[in-house]
Amino acid sequence: MLIANAMNTNSLVMNRFRSEVESHAGLIETGLALGADSKQTVVPYVQASLQASLIPAIDSLRSLGIVWIPGLMAGMLLSEASPIYAAIYQFVTISMIFSSSDLTALICSLMIRSAAFSPAEQLTLRPGPGPACRPQRLTLDPS
Repeated sequence: MLIANAMNTNSLVMNRFRSEVESHAGLIETGLALGADSKQTVVPYVQASLQASLIPAIDSLRSLGIVWIPGLMAGMLLSEASPIYAAIYQFVTISMIFSSSDLTALICSLMIRSAAFSPAEQLTLRPGPGPACRPQRLTLDPS
């Protein structure tokens, strides 16, 4: 469960960071041209990608115990264990999932931040051509 949630968070933070940088490439290049450090120019986009990638983990914490009773707690309650112990174990499990997701998002965003720039601090992530710029395949009408 920890690895699966960490992988989901990792893909979310990378996807969001890439889309943020590609959509704000002009602003980032302007900041670099004016002498700003590459790390300074992407700080708002790193923060936005971190916040967006943690939305699923925060939502699951929000509804824990009120809307849904997780499997560990339900299994312990059905086996007539103490509800206090069941709640404690479930809280520890959910906090491990949340902290692994948080740590994964932080490490991933720090690593991808440095990979988005060349050693000369030039932006390497570029927006690709849109659908209008792609060449169209010509088909011949047989009639």
